[in-house]
Parts: sequence; structure tokens; C-alpha cells
Amino acid sequence: MIKIITFTIVTSLTLALLGCASSKQPTFGLELSSDYYEFIQPDFARYVEASTQWLRENRSFIGEDKDIELLINSPFQLVPTEQTNKAALLVHGLGDSPFSFSDIAKSLVNNGYLVQVLLLPGHGSKPEDLLLPSYADWQHIVDHYTSLLTAQYDEVWLGGYSTGANLVTINAINNEEITGLLLFSPGFQTRTPYLEKLTPLIASVINWGYRTEETNFARYNSVPFNGVLAYSNSASIVREKLTNYKLSVPVYVAVSEADSIIDPDS
Repeated sequence: MIKIITFTIVTSLTLALLGCASSKQPTFGLELSSDYYEFIQPDFARYVEASTQWLRENRSFIGEDKDIELLINSPFQLVPTEQTNKAALLVHGLGDSPFSFSDIAKSLVNNGYLVQVLLLPGHGSKPEDLLLPSYADWQHIVDHYTSLLTAQYDEVWLGGYSTGANLVTINAINNEEITGLLLFSPGFQTRTPYLEKLTPLIASVINWGYRTEETNFARYNSVPFNGVLAYSNSASIVREKLTNYKLSVPVYVAVSEADSIIDPDS
């Protein structure tokens, strides 16, 4: 019974993606660390190449077909058959991979958009790598590749799932060049906001919220509390910004009324 209660508490804390009460942004710079790779590149093609090489050398492969796992977890770009002035950047959620946007990316490119799908730092390789990034590293990569697109295309849409939705919304608030947003289960607020203040304390003494065998090619089963903390920083920052600013661009939101983690009313 004690084990069940402990498991339930820890799992609930992790799945609730507890938020951080402070909106202070840590200094980014993981791309310059010897522990990781340079994910900030001068163009998206070189970023894809650097990311794929990192995954090839550092991923803890689950199955025998390494090429399939690399394809699922690597960032990618889809180019429409005809020349276009429209582009979209898509950003996955905590523990996920670019594969979560494979269908939506195809739909967008079929409608004439150049589509780029990011891999957030710490993802795609092994759950232990989520001990490395901060919220600011995630925001930095989103802001960087968004700026490259807005410099080249007249119309730029940003799309995000859960944590990714927070990151692209923050960019859009700060960036007048964004045309619109596509938000899927945006992680603005969890169903357990009263637990937010516990996250920094827990993350300071416990590395892992939940750890188990990795069996899913496309996402992590295990979640370090550092990843939860990075998510919750994004949530507190986006809430603060939305309190003080109004978006003047069209926003499409898809959310489940019965979402067990994200508060749909928020």
C-alpha cells in the first residue's frame, strides 16, 4: 500500500506538470556546453544535420531499426511543390518528439506552407538528457528559428502542442511579425495549480518524477523533474504575459474538454 501511495503521489506530481511560481528566466547557453550540441545554427538545414548526428551518437535506441527511430525523433522540414511566401514552425511538448506533428505538417505543406518542425533540447535521445536544458534554452531555439523564417517569408504561423504551445505564444506576444498561432492542448494552466509552488523545491532534491522502461519510439516514458520545471516556467511566463498583453493575430486552439492534465477553461 505504501508503494502504491508513493507511486500515485509522484506520478500525479509529474503528470500535473507542476508550475513554478517565479517567472524569472534563467540564462540560456546549453548549445555552447560540452555536454550537448550546437542546436543554434545559421540555417535550418544545418540544424537538422547537427541534430540528427547528435541523436545518432547519443540516443539510447529501443529497437533494432535505428534509422526509423532517428527519422521519428529528428527535426524535419517539408517544402511545398510550388514556390510560396508562407511558412509554419511547429514545436512539440514535454517528452515528445517531432513525430507528434507528422500529420499536421503534411496537411500544412499540402496547403502551400513550408513547414519546419523543431526538436526541443533534451529530447529524442534519452530521458536523462532532460536534466540539461532550462526553459530559456527551449525559448531560445524557438525564437531563433522563428526569426530565420520571418526574415524569409511574408506569412509565418507558429504551432505548438502543450509546452510547445506556451513557447510559440510567448514568441508571438513579443514578435509583431507572426501571422497567427496553431495551439494544440496549450499548457497555459494545469488542473492542479495549487501544487505549483512545490515544483522548485521538489526539483532541487529529486531528479526524477517518474522513471520506467523506455518502450515508445516517439516519446519518453520517464520524466525528470528538471523537464517539469522547464515546462512550468514556460506556463508561468505565458500566463503573466497574457495578463498584460493582448494578441492581435488569429489563434486556432484545439483542446479536449476531458483533458486530464491541462485545464481547458484556462
